[in-house]
Amino acid sequence: MERVSGVTDFLALRAPEPADRNREVVLDFAVAAAELHRMDWQKAALGFLGVPTVQSAAAEQVTFWEAQFLEQRMEPHPVIAGAFNWLKRNQPVAEQVALVHGDLRLGNFLFERERVTALLDWEMAHLGDPVEDIAWAYRALWTPEAHVTIDDFVAHYEQAGGPPVKPENLRFWRLFGEIKHVVISLTAARSFDDRRTNNLRMADRMTLVAPCLKQFLDWLPA
Repeated sequence: MERVSGVTDFLALRAPEPADRNREVVLDFAVAAAELHRMDWQKAALGFLGVPTVQSAAAEQVTFWEAQFLEQRMEPHPVIAGAFNWLKRNQPVAEQVALVHGDLRLGNFLFERERVTALLDWEMAHLGDPVEDIAWAYRALWTPEAHVTIDDFVAHYEQAGGPPVKPENLRFWRLFGEIKHVVISLTAARSFDDRRTNNLRMADRMTLVAPCLKQFLDWLPA
């Protein structure tokens, strides 16, 4: 643990101006993602997180989040159940197993001027497919698309040494991300219903479920 300079100003990075500064921060974020995914997790003794294979990385995440869904749901939600069935039938093979942040996005890193100084909020970190992080970074709620398109981000990420990002793998993880956010929202609402919190924002998280499901359905391949 150490003190690191910088701010997390999510709204400032989403603002139209200063456009040049915000674009440079996002591109440096791509470099930070590449550095994260290049790190030697074996040398860092991170095997305690559980070590998937390139074939099982997606399956392990789908299994984990489906179990959370079944535990936290308050009604059947057949569309979500159907989404999990699609994810189980269409799992990609990862290019490599890497340390995945799990919540890599605007607001979860410190930056100073045009440079990222630290990644924050590691409670969902795991070993898996690094493309999962790229897809999550471009979800609608926090996407930096206004300054850097996802294609430019991926290109910069790969140029910085990140593993190759196959379009079909990216599509899978973008679809997965919508369902993961659905489950997180259901969990928040369940915590309010179970009276583990009286925070009305948790109850309101149910309103995010329908937009996430619509995005999932819109992105489904024909």
